[in-house]
Amino acid sequence: QKPTERYKSYDKPLLVYFFYERHNPTKVYLIPTILKDYHGEEDQLMASLLAKYGLDEYEWDTIIDDIEADPSKASRAREKLRELNAKPEQTKKDPMRNSGWMEKKNRGGRRKFSRRFFKLIQKDGQEHG
Repeated sequence: QKPTERYKSYDKPLLVYFFYERHNPTKVYLIPTILKDYHGEEDQLMASLLAKYGLDEYEWDTIIDDIEADPSKASRAREKLRELNAKPEQTKKDPMRNSGWMEKKNRGGRRKFSRRFFKLIQKDGQEHG
């Protein structure tokens, strides 16, 4: 059966959201940036997503069928997209980096806080010594 072209007239941000939710959930936070980069060229975005993940156009039909089977999913996704658009500063960086867990290392495997740590030790030693 030949894939339909329903996706061409469907809500593109919603399709992109469900695509990433299905194939790469860690990138959902990037959707506003991606849509902004491909503004006016959404069909090219859709084609490049399929090519990147090695999928065919049947994927869009599957996603549309899932959306239409449970309309509450679509409303939750639209709400999530509104939240992501309201917080564009969070889309600039990886959320794991925003949490601070990667800031502990810099070049050479040294820790950024080592110099500050030694200053605290010296101050503490002077106060108690």
